[in-house]
Parts: sequence; C-alpha cells; structure tokens
Amino acid sequence: METKTKGQVEAEISEVVTKFKREHVGKGPEEVKSYIIDDIVVIRLKGALTTYEQQLIDAPESIELIKQCRVCCLKNAQSILRDLLHNLLDVDITSFYVDVNPKMGEIFVVLSLSQNVESKFKEKRDY
Repeated sequence: METKTKGQVEAEISEVVTKFKREHVGKGPEEVKSYIIDDIVVIRLKGALTTYEQQLIDAPESIELIKQCRVCCLKNAQSILRDLLHNLLDVDITSFYVDVNPKMGEIFVVLSLSQNVESKFKEKRDY
C-alpha cells in the first residue's frame, strides 16, 4: 500500500467533513481546509451557514443563537464524525472542540489525537 503524504490526508479529511456536513446539515461549506499538526487536526469551514442563518446575522441576539445551535448540532453528531476521521487517520480522537463565528460564516473544529500522526506521512520533496 502506498503511503500518503500529509497534504493528501489533509485533503481527504476536508472531503470527509464536506460530505458529513452535506448529509447531516443539508448544506456543505463553500471551502474546507484541514491541517495536521503533530497530534492535532484543525479543520476550518468557510461559507458554512445556510441562507436563512446568513439573513439572521444582522440581529445581535441571533448571532449567539446561531452559534449555540451549530455547536450543539456538531457536538450531537460528533460520534459520527469521530468514527469517520478515526477510520481515515487510524488513531483515537481524544478531544473534540467546535467554535462558530457567524459573522464570518466560519466553523472551526479542533481534534486532539491519541498520538502524533504527522510523523507517519511521507512528504514530497521537490529538491
């Protein structure tokens, strides 16, 4: 089996998260970027709010409600996302953190892993 590069696995994480959001929220984000740093995975979703949520962000009281709703939804479905990412990374996810910035239309997911996975990947060198 060919060893994947870190960039290839980060792209696969982004694809899994996009598919997960489409299936569980009904709308996928416009852009997903994933980063593996030692024993941490950071996932940034841009354009993740629905049209309805985007219309609500002008009301200050709605911002906190959108944030609470999105965090709650992701936390409730985290076991599914944990399983998907566990299968991809082949390590346990020890912590799961979510933050939402409705004004920017972004969601951050930070995963703490049971071990350093960054060292597992071969890296392409162009020199």
